[in-house]
Amino acid sequence: YDFSTETDNASTYKGQAVADGNRLALSYTLTEGRNVEYSTGIAEMKKIKGNIWSFRNQYYEPDDSGGNYGFEYCVMKSAAAVKAVAKPATSKRKIEPKPL
Repeated sequence: YDFSTETDNASTYKGQAVADGNRLALSYTLTEGRNVEYSTGIAEMKKIKGNIWSFRNQYYEPDDSGGNYGFEYCVMKSAAAVKAVAKPATSKRKIEPKPL
């Protein structure tokens, strides 16, 4: 999957993910203003309630990106709080999500 997400402080993550059940292998860049950092992670997705999801990501950033590593816990905002953005399809292949 290709993904893009933005944090509350306007940091933007863009990258790719490979799913295996509720686990994701992540490779992404974090862009904060003019700074760009590269990172790799392993995340585990969990459904909290309804359509609200969270994930715990164990990540690593190479030395040229600060040499940082650790864990982060992210929770999806409720659907009412998220702006819908229409994007053109980038692939003709239909991917069906698997239930957890």
